[in-house]
Amino acid sequence: MEKQSSASLSGARRGERGIAILETVIIVALIGIVSTFAFFGIERARHQYRLDSAVRELASYLEKTRMDAIKRHVQTPTASATDWTGVSINGSRYIVQMDFDGNGTLSARTIDLPEGITTVTTNQIIAFDWRGRAIQISGGFARANENTTVLFASAHLPGSPLPVDVTGSGDVTIGSQIYFDEALNTTATPVPVTNDINNLFTPGSTSGGTSGGTSGGTSGGTSGGTTGGTTGGTSGGTSGGTTGGTSGGTSGGTSGGTSGGSSGQSCSITTSTPELRLQRANRNRAAESGTVTVTVSGGTGDGTIVASPAGGLIITQDSAGTFRITAGDQHGTFTVQFTSPQCSSGAGSVSVRVN
Repeated sequence: MEKQSSASLSGARRGERGIAILETVIIVALIGIVSTFAFFGIERARHQYRLDSAVRELASYLEKTRMDAIKRHVQTPTASATDWTGVSINGSRYIVQMDFDGNGTLSARTIDLPEGITTVTTNQIIAFDWRGRAIQISGGFARANENTTVLFASAHLPGSPLPVDVTGSGDVTIGSQIYFDEALNTTATPVPVTNDINNLFTPGSTSGGTSGGTSGGTSGGTSGGTTGGTTGGTSGGTSGGTTGGTSGGTSGGTSGGTSGGSSGQSCSITTSTPELRLQRANRNRAAESGTVTVTVSGGTGDGTIVASPAGGLIITQDSAGTFRITAGDQHGTFTVQFTSPQCSSGAGSVSVRVN
């Protein structure tokens, strides 16, 4: 009996040792699996932290350069300017240019991005003017009040890049999505300007004929009046003078020539659309802008076109005869006048409604 009891106890102990080893193997395997997932999770968190830090750092420098531009009342930068205040984006690094020391002298610092992080946006300068508005300089052009998005991407984090948005008014946001309303269809048939005083007269014959006919007929008789009225201008004056004497010639020639000559120089200024409708900027949307093409027909002299803004509207000239009108801070309906030395008595206009 004692031998059997000893054998049973020994077998039970061996069974207990076997179960303990199996449990240990299972626990070790579970620990390995959990550790593997934890390692990859920590690694992803590290890369996400680096990406977030790089984005926040750029946003911070953009805010600093904007405040520095306002404080120093800088000039609006041009496409060829090198003394801009802002940030130059270029792949794996960017350059910050501002008055770091507060002594009124610009200096530049190069900021290298963390390993594996780059900007999708390259070769672009985001500068600011004295009002804190953004100026986008790229491709040899300087665009005022432009909305700019700088995208950051990580080689270790597949998916959508993280954006830094800079609105035309200079507001800087991180990771936001700005949705713009659909652009208004501003294409329309050009409408002739009706307030041009030269359009009230028919060039040449009517004015010259009337003056020449009246003066020649009064002073010189039937022949001077008929010839001056038919021919007009210089011809009326000369014929009236020959047929009707000195008085008919002088009066018909002077009056007919002046009136006929003035009417012959008529010109007009037309716009590609009579009306624009724009939206003001708010927290989630930048101010809308529209394009107007201005054409000067007839006239002589300098063909420069000058736009007269109203109601806080911002007007920039993209090219010869093409103007970009951006909504300001005021709402209402405003009239933008376009004039030119080539048309001294004419003007074109566009009605701009800002909501």
